[in-house]
Amino acid sequence: MGLLDWLTGKPTKDTFAQQLMTGMRQAGDTRSMRYDRDDETIFVGEDSRINIHNMFIEHCQLSRDEREAHLQAMVRAMLPPPPLPDEFDDASHDLRPRIWARAMFAQFEPDKAPPHHSVGSHLIATLVYDLPHSVRTISDDELENWGVSYYEALEIAKEQLTRDNFVFMSLDDSVHSASTGDTYDASRLLLVDLIRRLTVSGTPVAIVPHRDKLLLTGSDDIDGLRLILKMAEEEYREAARPLCPLPLCLDDDQWVDWMPPEDHPLHRDFRDWELKVLFGDYENQKPQLEQVHGDDKFVASFLAMKKDSGDLFSYSTWSKGVPTLLPKTQYVMFVDPDENRVVAKGSWEVVHRIVGHLMRETDDYPLRYFVDDFPNEEQLAVIGNEEP
Repeated sequence: MGLLDWLTGKPTKDTFAQQLMTGMRQAGDTRSMRYDRDDETIFVGEDSRINIHNMFIEHCQLSRDEREAHLQAMVRAMLPPPPLPDEFDDASHDLRPRIWARAMFAQFEPDKAPPHHSVGSHLIATLVYDLPHSVRTISDDELENWGVSYYEALEIAKEQLTRDNFVFMSLDDSVHSASTGDTYDASRLLLVDLIRRLTVSGTPVAIVPHRDKLLLTGSDDIDGLRLILKMAEEEYREAARPLCPLPLCLDDDQWVDWMPPEDHPLHRDFRDWELKVLFGDYENQKPQLEQVHGDDKFVASFLAMKKDSGDLFSYSTWSKGVPTLLPKTQYVMFVDPDENRVVAKGSWEVVHRIVGHLMRETDDYPLRYFVDDFPNEEQLAVIGNEEP
């Protein structure tokens, strides 16, 4: 143990990684292991990688007396999972749906991503096989071997989730929270029949700041919306395993992105919160894309400013002659390096309508557009110089 560890009672991230690998070896794991400090990742065997960032935060939030048990639990979760049952009926009891932040899910290579579906724009649902000491994500090959489709298995996984012990607590007459602490509270977002039975004013609106918290109220409940936004902000900032704390609205059986209309008293609060969350996601994404593309493509920043009115707005810069991965922002500034000035600026909606044919959406998350050409003078004139 280093001096810093001894003084604070908390390990460094490097020490924590070494403790995990030592625990795995002592438990009989014979695979090769290597820790990459820059990626905060333990590479195990030929094709397994474990990012320890969230685990480390969670570990340090515990008291010293609780950390040994947590370390052992993490070691067990990282060991090779037991083989799946050959028959689907034998496995179905232990299937559960799992909600992920799409930003984390984006780390999968496209051809290695497990079967999944989107929950709004910022969340992803998958299937997991959950045993007391290990959880494994179900692959396409495993579903094919069982002879069932993803959606058939998902329905059974949701049914199993309804049978687990949990409760929706009422924080107010029409504000509800699931915080059972079994790592599946966010996944209960998918139990739409149960959610419809809860008392809310208007259409159900939900936020899942992390995997152990689901907040619900109604679209017509101003006090309820204010409460869940405040709680989501606090929970998200403190979460070791954050998801995406942006609101969703239940539309038929599907959760879709939601934002209060512009004349709503809480529109500014929700819009500013969305900007802050996306700013963080784009900041995390930028160095990863820079490492992938090097000097071939400029990875533009998601920038934010405050108006005199106090309102926040986001913007990005599209520079002439510079192949760029452009984030989706509220405004776009067009820069001519030869003239060293902004030659046009407009809202995203206006820019996309006029020069959308020059913008190619990529597979990246958060969303980006690749731009290589620059608008001509006529197009720049139509875009104009709209002030944010």
